[in-house]
Amino acid sequence: MAIVKKRKSWVAIVLLVVLVVGSLAGCGGGSGSAESSLVGKWEVVESSATGRYLTPWHTGVEWEFFSDGTIIRHCMFPGSRDWHVDGSRLRLGNETFELQLSGSRLTIMRRDGEVVLRRI
Repeated sequence: MAIVKKRKSWVAIVLLVVLVVGSLAGCGGGSGSAESSLVGKWEVVESSATGRYLTPWHTGVEWEFFSDGTIIRHCMFPGSRDWHVDGSRLRLGNETFELQLSGSRLTIMRRDGEVVLRRI
């Protein structure tokens, strides 16, 4: 009888641990939340950037962020790159920028100015 009670106790403990771990894993959060909020199409609506080779940063250019970590910019020189969000930093390929996300407005701070995108 004592063995059955111990076995039931261990089964209960294991089930409790599985439930707790499963519920925490299902919550998501962290950098995944910032990344998932960027997924979709965005359009450049303002740009004060002044550097060379700015075609992807021009007003009217559409950017499409995909959940697999790629981005396509639809412009005169289209291309795809990898992207990742780490806190308030956006990595596009080998470049990193500060970013601010507020609702449907995404602001990317470059060394030479800011670029504002709107979700479309």
